[in-house]
Amino acid sequence: QGLADAAGEGGFDPAMIDTDAVAAVAKDFATGNVAEDFPDDVQRLYYGYLNHIVPMSRGGEPLDGGEATKLREFLDRIGLADEEAARVHIAYGKTAYRQRMEIGGGARQTAEQAEERDSALRTFQKIVYLSDSIFGAAKAAYLVPWKRELGLTSSQVEVAKRDTAVSSLRTLLDAALAPVPLPADAPETTPEGKEWDLGMEVPGTAAAWSAVRQQQVASRVPEDVARDLFAEYMNKGLVARAKLAENLMKDRRLKRSANDTATSAHCGATAIKDMLTYCKGLESWASSTEEGAVPEGMSVPTLKSHPSFSSETKTKPLEELYQFMLAESLLMEKKFTDSMESDLADLASLFGLDEETIASITEKQLTVSYKDVLRGQVADGTLDAADSKAQVLAAICSELRFDPNKAAEVHKEIYRTRLSSDLSEKKFLSDADKEDLKRLRILLCVPQNVVDEANMDFCGRIFRDSCQIALRAKVESGMVEEKANVEKVQSQLNLSDKMAYDIFTGAAKQQLMAFVKDIRSKRNMAE
Repeated sequence: QGLADAAGEGGFDPAMIDTDAVAAVAKDFATGNVAEDFPDDVQRLYYGYLNHIVPMSRGGEPLDGGEATKLREFLDRIGLADEEAARVHIAYGKTAYRQRMEIGGGARQTAEQAEERDSALRTFQKIVYLSDSIFGAAKAAYLVPWKRELGLTSSQVEVAKRDTAVSSLRTLLDAALAPVPLPADAPETTPEGKEWDLGMEVPGTAAAWSAVRQQQVASRVPEDVARDLFAEYMNKGLVARAKLAENLMKDRRLKRSANDTATSAHCGATAIKDMLTYCKGLESWASSTEEGAVPEGMSVPTLKSHPSFSSETKTKPLEELYQFMLAESLLMEKKFTDSMESDLADLASLFGLDEETIASITEKQLTVSYKDVLRGQVADGTLDAADSKAQVLAAICSELRFDPNKAAEVHKEIYRTRLSSDLSEKKFLSDADKEDLKRLRILLCVPQNVVDEANMDFCGRIFRDSCQIALRAKVESGMVEEKANVEKVQSQLNLSDKMAYDIFTGAAKQQLMAFVKDIRSKRNMAE
């Protein structure tokens, strides 16, 4: 009783135990060490404190991380040796284990019995885990021999330790979670009028993770468990941010397709940049070289293997986000900058994109952006007014870091598309069409061979049809009308004499071969 009084009201706060009072009790009873001379009494006191720290009635609740430290401090202040304390752990563990066995299991047990059974199991697992944390794994192996005392296997003991460690660290990490912040320029609701699903994350600063790390070390959670759980929670924050960016990207596209010009906010790109900043904060902590600052082998995970983004049956959201970031950045900056290149490299690393995929996405988006800039330069008259169209086009390529050869392919595609569109309905080129094509050729610096190739492909097809019609005419007709029609079509399609000659010659040869084939099929000269 004197020792209990010296330990304070119930002895539930190690910091309040007066070691001088404990020594005075020993002196009053003429003993050098109360714990050695009255082990049963001191063990009974520790048993009560252990029941307070790890109550069987709340076995399902996870540890908060400070239990091992409190128990160790309690033992040191009352002077109880590890060997004597280990007996208390065995007794308490046996009580919890026996309680679980007495409740039983099976299909007939009630929900309340199942809960009590699980609570008893969790209490036992906590004692196994705390024994290792307080005495050290090596010492606990012989001080608290669970395999011999309860007939457990090595795997059962390891599962008990790991389950409790994981649960304890999850509690620490969950306590640090906070909602992912919404970009300041984002709309208040989704396109459907719902609130944004922001997700949760552990703050992405080195200081925040260092604090969690300190608590993990203090609660003696194993390094391998910590490394895996830290990676899981890092991934949780990154996925939440990626999902937010994806939803903002969809919102942006919907407003564009609806011609909503009321908002020009690039909030999707802002969310992606925020995600990169968050990732860099994680990397600054995970790459720390200070001894013990991070678990060995710690690194920031990529999102490529996450189930939300790795399904082959869905669209590829990470690739879409990468292209969206590139498109929005080019739209805001009007050119490809070094900082943009750095951000995109970090984003590709986070997304786990390979070089081939990056090159494909970049070429695709730069082509789109080049067309957009080109369209703007033509619409506002900049290209028309330029003395050197080639210099303007080269400057656009330089600012976008777009391959001039790819730009030439774009020019070719634009010219061919315009020519095909002009001929699609009326089958001829008006004077206005010819002037527009000439202007387009000059603006885009389209080479003559590209123009000739397009003319042969599109105009030549129409001219060839008129030639075949003329060649199928009766011999008695004299070909006057047919010849005039062919010349008219040639003029309407703006074909040179050489092109017309080559096309007509090909059509004539084809007609002659058909005639010869037909003659050879006849049975006699009369036919």
